[in-house]
Amino acid sequence: MSSTVMRWFGNGQSNLSDPAEAGAEAVRAALQGRRPALLMIFASMPYANQEMISAAHAEAGGDVPLIGCSTSGEFGPAGRGHGVLAIALGGPGFEVAVRAAPDGADLRAAGEAVAGGLSGLTRPHRMQFLLADGIRGDQQEVVRGAYRITLTFDLANVALGAAAPSENALSVFTAVREQLGLRLEASRTERDVLVIDRLERPTEN
Repeated sequence: MSSTVMRWFGNGQSNLSDPAEAGAEAVRAALQGRRPALLMIFASMPYANQEMISAAHAEAGGDVPLIGCSTSGEFGPAGRGHGVLAIALGGPGFEVAVRAAPDGADLRAAGEAVAGGLSGLTRPHRMQFLLADGIRGDQQEVVRGAYRITLTFDLANVALGAAAPSENALSVFTAVREQLGLRLEASRTERDVLVIDRLERPTEN
């Protein structure tokens, strides 16, 4: 009797106090002993460190393509929490390419750079999943750059996610003052506003 090997999706979540142990536990729950084609890790800021990433990657074998980003909280099998969420995709037929753009790159150029990873894939059905820095400018610029490349592959499926800043991140007022030397001030003032609440077609004379 022949058995059919199916593609699969798995997820796991952990809020153990030690980030490395949490990363490993989340990956174990997602894999259930299976080998993934792609591993995705999303972690709250206290967990988003190199020790956690190394432990999570090692739990998957250490040579599996890995992407992910920091979060302000995760939704997983246990509901919303602050910890580590692992997502894994596996089974026959998956091809995966991973690319990263350097810090400080122009957003549109960064989208183009990472979309170039599609050139090494051969299967007809392809999708690009982008993870960007959520506090760096207009994220649509990343998508615009990616589309310049993906359209050459006759591919329209692009998904964008963004890393969340730390809960202790600077406010926009503080960042503008400290980094640009400018001061933003909130104020209220009166403005004339024209409100149109009804339109009618003109009648013939």
